[in-house]
Amino acid sequence: MRPGAIGARLVRKRNHSVLSTHVVDHRDRILRDHRHGFELLRGFRQRLLDRRRITLISILHGDGDDGAGVEVDRMLRSMGEMRAAILQGREVDYNPPLEEQLPMNRLISALCLMIPLALTAFAQQRQTPPDPATDFRVVLLGTGSPTPRPDRFGPSILVEAGSERLVFDCGRSCTTRLWQLRIPLGSVKLFLTHLHSDHTVGIPDLWLTGILPVPFGGRTSPFRVWGPEGTVAMMVNMEKAFDADIRVRSTALNVAIDAKDFTEGVVFQENGGRVEAFKVAHGDLNAFGFRIDYQGHSVVLSGDTRPSDNLVTHAKGADVVVHEVAMAAPTADAGRQTVALLHSTPEQAGAEFSKIRPKLAVYSHFSLFGTPEPTMEELISRTRKTYQGPLEIGEDLMAISIGDSIAIQRIH
Repeated sequence: MRPGAIGARLVRKRNHSVLSTHVVDHRDRILRDHRHGFELLRGFRQRLLDRRRITLISILHGDGDDGAGVEVDRMLRSMGEMRAAILQGREVDYNPPLEEQLPMNRLISALCLMIPLALTAFAQQRQTPPDPATDFRVVLLGTGSPTPRPDRFGPSILVEAGSERLVFDCGRSCTTRLWQLRIPLGSVKLFLTHLHSDHTVGIPDLWLTGILPVPFGGRTSPFRVWGPEGTVAMMVNMEKAFDADIRVRSTALNVAIDAKDFTEGVVFQENGGRVEAFKVAHGDLNAFGFRIDYQGHSVVLSGDTRPSDNLVTHAKGADVVVHEVAMAAPTADAGRQTVALLHSTPEQAGAEFSKIRPKLAVYSHFSLFGTPEPTMEELISRTRKTYQGPLEIGEDLMAISIGDSIAIQRIH
């Protein structure tokens, strides 16, 4: 960073760094540079307030990050005074007392060092291939249903298998959860269990926000989507629906879509990850579950289904099984009771867990009908009638690391 970026220059005099500011004729340019430096320092101060410690903090002040925060606050006040003077057309000659110069210059030097180092570290974190021996993780992005609840977003699951980031279903606010994990939207591939709206409504956001050249976007190649018959047609029509937006952006950004319809079988096999689709029973709809294998371990995602022997067959030997579940309270209306019949009750899901015998069974995509809606305690009690093994009630941003053992983390 050049010192002029904060409307100042460093001058060496008598072995001391003296910070002096001179108003020049090009006031707008100075104000712009001044504002840039001001925002930089303010952002740095916010990181200190958030207690996000920086390795080079000792450069700033001998007292640690609290002392650094004092120096940043003082510099922000001084820069605000300088900005006001420039706007009023007054000349500014800022020579701080000698005892103040050292911490201020340490601050500027440290910022110059930290910014490129931080950017480099961030780039390495995003680009370094994960350790294939340990990096097999499932994150429940959304565990809800069509009900617009703030605690349970629409159904969506992220599976990280080595360098691959695979998203299964794209319900409401899938993109929000991905960026909470600091995963760029442009880095994921999408697989659909079926084409019900609560599983697909987030696709336009994932597609179009993912093409933006910003940290949370960054897609540089076509958006890859796999789904049952009708997926290609849906994506073609989605392109038509957003034609006005695409015509503006297509000259500079990659808005292309690479969609594929699949039938039962292996649908993806790259970089050590393998995804197999299998049919499940969800009314008359063409619906699938998925088995994802990586480095000798596996997770099975049930998709939306009633009890299914095909699910049990494909889930045999899996480390983790993530299963949907539905409960209808006696107070639920006839329509809701009918919808519940298209899903698995706790007793039915428990029976399938008992047949599969995974290291861990997990519930997600909760369809709870009635007022008041059924409770999690009731769900567990009913599951235990048919299954006594390890069980987790899924939550948004629950992460499950799969290896020789299973580790669970709740990300907040």
